[in-house]
Order: sequence, then structure tokens, then C-alpha cells
Amino acid sequence: MKKKLCHYSSYMLATALAILACGCEREIKFNGEELKPKLVLHCFPESGAPVRLTLKAGKFFLSQTGSTREPVAGADVRLWKNGEFAERLRYVSNYENSYYESSFRPQPGDEITIRASASGFDPIECTTVMPEPPAALSAEHSGTWKNGIVCHIRDISTRAEYYRIGAFVEIDDMEFDIPIDSDDMVFGMNESELFESARNIYFVFSDELFNGKDYSLKFRLNDLMDDHKRCKVVLRHISKDYYLYVRTVAAESDEVFSEPVQIYSNVNGGIGILAASTSAVAEVTFGKIR
Repeated sequence: MKKKLCHYSSYMLATALAILACGCEREIKFNGEELKPKLVLHCFPESGAPVRLTLKAGKFFLSQTGSTREPVAGADVRLWKNGEFAERLRYVSNYENSYYESSFRPQPGDEITIRASASGFDPIECTTVMPEPPAALSAEHSGTWKNGIVCHIRDISTRAEYYRIGAFVEIDDMEFDIPIDSDDMVFGMNESELFESARNIYFVFSDELFNGKDYSLKFRLNDLMDDHKRCKVVLRHISKDYYLYVRTVAAESDEVFSEPVQIYSNVNGGIGILAASTSAVAEVTFGKIR
């Protein structure tokens, strides 16, 4: 009798597991409303240069297609300067990339607004103000360690300002960015708890430590070929939108975070960023290490 009960129990257990397995493989269909895809705009205008932007199609989060966003051609993209219409941007497409570009070159202090519309999408709009140039910039070889640089910044405004530091070399009339590194305190200052654990991989910073004062920022080049005895340091005065965007991008990509981070966006009706900058450049000649 016990043997029959054992066989019967085993049969019932196997049947239950089979039913459970079939239940786990059952496809559950999404019955909600699929939202219309949004336009995704990325634009980083620099003072004195034509405005160039990319416009792509956003994807529904359950889309089965690839993760790559497709460029949107044939959109109506228009630019306003200080509230007045300036021009319609032309579409450029080649084997490398696709973008919209203006002939208009914004200057420091200009407020620029971009409006774009395309079939199948809601129209979008975004606005930024071109920052003033950094008040003063000079840079020199630190002389205490190889490839070390001291950058002297003058911050004359008492309101919050934002910057980004970088370096490059010129070879045959072409510019090549040089990776940098720094443990300067300005790169650890954070306006939000969100940024406290994230690495500042884009080397953006605020003037919180030196608002309205002069400051000497120290950093080093990670890669400079021995036959290059000089480089150029570029200090970008950036909009707050620029600062918040790159900090959230860095936080989202940092492995320290277990939860997803919402990437900052200032595009009304869509997704993306319009973030302006104005640059100053100083040349550095490398001497002997003391």
C-alpha cells in the first residue's frame, strides 16, 4: 500500500511541476496604450560656431526592434535668436552621420530657441542662453610632476557659474583631445546627492568653492607623446543645463549605482538636451620637472 501511495505522490508531483513549467512560459501580452514615439534632440552650440544638432526617433520601451535610434530626416527645424526668427536649419547626411545645421553663429549673450516638428511626432521646443566667455584664463606647466598643469581661472560673477576643463594637441591642423585626470577639490563639489558617488568623468565643475574669486586648478595629462612639448588647455563656460546633463549621464553609467538614473532633459514635448558653451584657450609649454 505504501508503495502505491509513493508512486501516486510522485505522479502528482510530476504533473504539478509540468503545469507550473507551462505556466512560467506563458506569454503575457501588454494591453496598455502604446505611446507615440518622441523626438530626441541633442545640441551643444558653441559661441562663434554654426549650430549643429541631431534629431532621432525615440523608442517605445517594449519595442522589439534594435536599441539604435534612427535619424529623423525631413523635419522642419527652425531657430530663433532673442525671440526673433533667424533661419530654418538644413539637413546634412553622409556615410558617417546625419544632422541639422545653421549658417547662423550665436554669440555670447544670445538666447536661442529651437523648434522642430516631423510627421508622426509631437513638436518639440527648447531654449538656452549662450554663456559669456570666461573672464580670464592662463595655464602653465606645474613643473612638479610630468604632464602636470596649473590653470588659473578668474570668476568675476557672484552668481552660480559652471565650467568644463579639457586639453588637446594640434597635429597637421587637426585637434586631438588628450585624456586628463585630477583630484582637485572642485571636481568633488556636488549640488545633488545623486552625484556624490559618481565619478566626474567629464570634468565639469561649479564655482561653489571660488565664487567671485580667482582659482588655480590643477590637473594632469594622461597621454602626451614625448615629441609634443606643448598643448592647449580649453576652459568652457557652460550653461547649467550642460552641467546637469553631463553629470546625470556620468551617474547613469557609473557601476556604483544599482538603480537607473533619470538623464536630465530640457526639451519640451520630447527628449534630449540643448546645452550651450563659450570657450577660452591657453597654450602650455612643457619644461623640465623640478
